Amino acid sequence: MCVNGYFSSVVQAEQKVSILNHYSLNREKLRRFLVSRFRDVDFADDVLQETFLKLDSFAFDKPIHNVEGFLFRVANNVALDMRRKFVSDQSRDQKWYETKVVAESSSPTVEDEIDVKKQLEQTIACLQLLSPRSREVFVANRFEGLTYKQVAEKFGLSQSTVEKHMIKAIKHLIDHRGKN
Repeated sequence: MCVNGYFSSVVQAEQKVSILNHYSLNREKLRRFLVSRFRDVDFADDVLQETFLKLDSFAFDKPIHNVEGFLFRVANNVALDMRRKFVSDQSRDQKWYETKVVAESSSPTVEDEIDVKKQLEQTIACLQLLSPRSREVFVANRFEGLTYKQVAEKFGLSQSTVEKHMIKAIKHLIDHRGKN
């Protein structure tokens, strides 16, 4: 049995050397095949390199009768695997990029924060120009979150009067924004 295992490994080694020699002899043919198939010289060169590595690590346990056909089949399979991996990597990278862009676009920048602070300061300055009652009604509704009914109860006003103060305050803010 030991002799049989030794004989088998010698045959495998001889077949491997034979196939790698065929690879060397057919390298340019393989390259032309890959370039014509995939229209990319650099990709073809990468595939040839990966094909050599695959052949070098391949366990040749069965005899190969059509070595040239085998070489072309291995090179084509390596190319297809590399393309699939490339497409998969691109898809993953695109999803990551889109996620990153969305995250960055939803995060306020320093400029955004400065703009918001400036707008708030302008709004507060504009509210100072309102009558005290209109300002109180507006602040209670918009900043404290009270409903018109709750504001009316808080200040002892009718709901209609609260609505009129809110209309006055909002109109004042819109007019003031148009000037700035």
